[in-house]
Amino acid sequence: SGTLQLSLFGRDNPARVGAPIRYALTVTNDSNERDGQIGIQFQLPAGVRLERVSPFANPELSNFRVDAGVVSLAYIRSMEAGEQVTYELVFESNLPQTFDLTVQARSLRVTQGVSATVSTSVVP
Repeated sequence: SGTLQLSLFGRDNPARVGAPIRYALTVTNDSNERDGQIGIQFQLPAGVRLERVSPFANPELSNFRVDAGVVSLAYIRSMEAGEQVTYELVFESNLPQTFDLTVQARSLRVTQGVSATVSTSVVP
């Protein structure tokens, strides 16, 4: 596609209140050029807490910051053409609900950004 791609897959749907809600997030540099300064952000849904961020290959990418309900993952400094970075995101909800999780990513080459959304149901 010549751009940045996001894939977001909910592994626990429906999930239970107080139980882990796991997602697989994959960021792909689907271009023929190196990209960098890839920033990934998402808004925490009401009643949902981020437990952990587990990158499959790069442990330095497990850091994150929460500011006014917006989660920012550690910047991916550089991605080669065709390279992928995959994370496991683990959340927990303290109430039964259905929510949408929308993850957005921007980079030096894709300043307008890309996004992926998945809907999750949480049952008592």
